[in-house]
Parts: sequence; structure tokens; C-alpha cells
Amino acid sequence: MRRRTRAGPERAKSRPRKTKTQKGRRLRNPSAANHKTQPDVAQLTRERDEALEQQTATSEVLQVISRSAFDLQPVLDTIVRTASRLCDAEYAVIFRLQDGRYSPAAANNASAEFIQHAAQNPIPPGRSSLVGRTALKRTTVHIPDCLADPEYDYFDYQKSGKYRTMLGVPLMRESVPIGVIGLLRTTVKPFTDRQIDVVTTFANQAVIAIENARLLYELRESLQQQTATADVLKVISSSPGELAPVFEIMLANAVQICGAKFGVMSLREGDAFRVTATHGAPPAFVEQRRREPLIRPTPGHNLERMVRTKEVVHVPDILADPKSAPMLAKFGGAKALVNVPLRKDGDLIGSIVIFRQETGPFGGKQIELVKNFAAQAVIAIENTRLLNELRESLQQQTATADVLGTGELTPVFNAILENATRLCEAKFGVLFLADGEGVRNVAAHNVPPALIHAQRQHGVIHPPAGTPLGDVIRTKQMAHIADLAATQAYEARHPLLVGAVEVGGIGARSTCRCSGMMNLLALLPSIVRRSGRSPTNRLRSSPISPPRL
Repeated sequence: MRRRTRAGPERAKSRPRKTKTQKGRRLRNPSAANHKTQPDVAQLTRERDEALEQQTATSEVLQVISRSAFDLQPVLDTIVRTASRLCDAEYAVIFRLQDGRYSPAAANNASAEFIQHAAQNPIPPGRSSLVGRTALKRTTVHIPDCLADPEYDYFDYQKSGKYRTMLGVPLMRESVPIGVIGLLRTTVKPFTDRQIDVVTTFANQAVIAIENARLLYELRESLQQQTATADVLKVISSSPGELAPVFEIMLANAVQICGAKFGVMSLREGDAFRVTATHGAPPAFVEQRRREPLIRPTPGHNLERMVRTKEVVHVPDILADPKSAPMLAKFGGAKALVNVPLRKDGDLIGSIVIFRQETGPFGGKQIELVKNFAAQAVIAIENTRLLNELRESLQQQTATADVLGTGELTPVFNAILENATRLCEAKFGVLFLADGEGVRNVAAHNVPPALIHAQRQHGVIHPPAGTPLGDVIRTKQMAHIADLAATQAYEARHPLLVGAVEVGGIGARSTCRCSGMMNLLALLPSIVRRSGRSPTNRLRSSPISPPRL
């Protein structure tokens, strides 16, 4: 018979039973929880440290960007150095786009052999290289092993760099890949997603730095151009009628802003060009131009091309185009040039040539700046011409007034000769009046005493045909003799011509400014009419003052 407890069956049922299994489970759970938590903490700690390191590196790059507003190189150097360290890559290189190809702009730990090879062989867009494929796809390219990649064939690069795993991230500006940042490992070890994100962040910072540098450079360049233009205009306004200081400041500013070595300005004289100003030119070139101031362009010469086209002539490599500037290459070491024409009303009047002693094209903005200076040079030349004409006209009017204010004929003649000699920039002058069939010397200015004495001894002169006076009497027109010593009368030893050349020292003159003299001589009939008698009779009836020698 079973013994029943006092609590009854229900109470006995309600008592919990502590089994061994429950006790064992309760003892094992804390140990299992600790075992699971320890790796999670370590991973979180590692991720936290990596995030802090990345933030610190990003902050350092931004600080370098802020400190190096005008100098891009320190920023790019910091980016490749930091990216290489954070992503555990042996090499990091930034390639920048130039003339459709990508060349190295900054590198970390890359060998000199690799950088030299990359600089000499810029990479075009294409699938056969990391940089080319990244630029072509405009997105991140990850090549775990370049030797196993079926499209990769830049093995000359790989041989010089000895890399295997590659990562390329494009530097994008307005949907254009302006560069590529590449990370290289010498072993097959693919990059993680976190490392790719890090490089992407640095690529964005590189684009910001490049864009800032570009904008600041353009701003500085614009300010330089405005300052240079203001300097030229200031010189033009402060030097009316003087071209030398204007040309000098133009060439100095053009050479500086174009990053050139020297400049030359020349004005056209017929089929030749005369060098009127230089800046920074080598002494050998200056001496050569001093001996030969006129340049006569030969076929293929930059001036000959400009004469034909009346347009800008741009020669990035004179060594490859030797006919363009043979003298400048020989005496000036010039290797690149830009020649900008000076044009007035469609006519070519001169040129400005800027030279570099290294090959390479001039920028579009640089050429536009030189064209602006050329336009200012034309304005300065025209202003100078107008001012000189105004001054000459005033001188002529003053000389005419001096003559009209004189009453007696002898002072009138002396005044005419003095002013005519000055206006024509001549050495001396003689005034003859008709006397019967001949002419008589009635006034002289600055004439050598021996010559005036010889002429006075003859009294009335009857010049034969072929002499200047004979031609004037016969044709009643002005006679302009460029060289008395080359006339037939001189070769025939006519006394009047021999005295003028050998005693008076009259030689050749290439030009004659005689408009002012003709205006003065035009006054003679009215002056004679005012006197009321024949000038010859009047001179005979009154003593003649000795001419001013």
C-alpha cells in the first residue's frame, strides 16, 4: 500500500523538479556567451580604429589642401602617401590627363625606373591597362592579378613596377576623367571594399584640390593680364609720341605672362621688317640684329608665312620646322615661337614674336594676350603718327607766321630759309631769285663760307640743263635730287655742283620732308606783290644784309 503525503497529490505535482540537465545548462551558458562576445568586441575595436585613422588621414589631406591653395603638388603627394599606407599598397600613383593621355603627376614608393617609363610612355584610354581601362569605363577597376587578366598587356609597365594586384579609381570632374589614382601590390592580394572606399574618398579630394588650383591659377592669370594691360595703357598715356617705352613694356609683359624667354617687335618696311624693340634677347641675337637691322623673310620663315596669311603663326617646335626661324634658333636658342601680326585697316604693319628656349605649344589664352598687346601697339603707333603730324603742322604754321610778320624782303628770305631748313631737317639752304636769263643768290642759311663766297663771285648764275637749278628754271617744277654726286653735271665737273658737293659737303639723303617748305615758298608771290616792285630791283636799290652763315 502506497503512502500518501500530507500535501496531497496536487501539491506534490506542483513542486518543481530540479533535473541535472537544467543545472548543467545553467552552468554552461555564461561560458558560451563570453566566448561569442570576445571576437565581436575585437572586430568593433578594429573597425573603430580604422575609421579614426581614415578620418585623421582625411583631415590631414584637407589641411594640406587649405595650406597649398596655389601649389597642387604637396596635396597630390600627401594623397598618394596616405592612400598607400591606409590600403596596405606598396605603390600609389596619380595620373593626370594631358593631351588625351595620362602621365604620372605624383607617386609614393614607386621606383625611378617605373616613373621614368610612365612619363615617357603616357597611357591612352583603353582596356589593355589599368589607367586606360579606368578612364575608359569612368568607374573603379579592380584587377586581382594583372598577369592572369586576359585584356591586360602593359607588361613593360609591369616589368618595371613588378606589381600584381591593381586598383584604379577615376578622378571625375563634370563627367570627364581628368586623372586616375592607382594602387599597386607586388603580391596577389585583392583590395577589400573598405579599402576601395578609402581610395574613392581620396580621389574625390584630389579632384577638389585640382579644381581649386585650376580656378586660383585662372584667377591669378586674369589679374596678371589685367595688370599688364593697365601698365601698357599707362605708358601709352604718359608717353605721347614715344613708341620705345610702349614697345618695351608690351614685350616685357608678354614674355612674362607667356612663360617665354624673350620677345622681338618689328615694323614693316616694304618687303622687309626692321627690328624696333627687343626684351630679354640673348646678346648674340642683339648683336646680329644690330649688324643687320632689316629682316628679309625667306620662304618658310615665320614672317613670310605671316605676310601671306596676315594671321598668327605658331611654331611649337622650331627644331622640327627649321625654316621658320633659322637666325633665332642659331643666335637665340629659340625652340618655340608665336608670331602675332600688327594690322591696321587690314594692312600688315609689323609683328610681335615671343620665343621660348624649350619646345611646346603656347596656350590659347597666352596667344590671345599677345594679340591684345598687338592691338594696343597699333593704337600707339597711330597715336604717335597723328601727334607728329600735329606737331609738324604747328611748326609749319609758326614758321609761316614768322615770315608773314616780317616787312623787309631780306629778313623774309632769311626767315623762309631758316624755317624751311629746320622743317626739312636739312644741313643748310640757299634762296635764288630769277635775274634775267639766270638766277642770283639772295639769301643763305648755315651755308659754309667757302661755298657762299664762290657763289657770290659768280653774281648772276646761268645754270645749264642737267643741273638742279637748270631743271627748275626749265620745268618750273620742284627738283628732288637724292645724291648730287651721282648727277651727270657733277661728273662733268660743273663748278656749281662741285662746290655744293665738295665745298658744301652735300651728300645723299634718302627722304625729303618738304611739305612745310613748299607752304613757305608759296607765300613768296604774295610777299613780293606787297612790296610793290620787282624783288630783284628792290634788292638792287637797297643794300643786302650779309646772309646768315
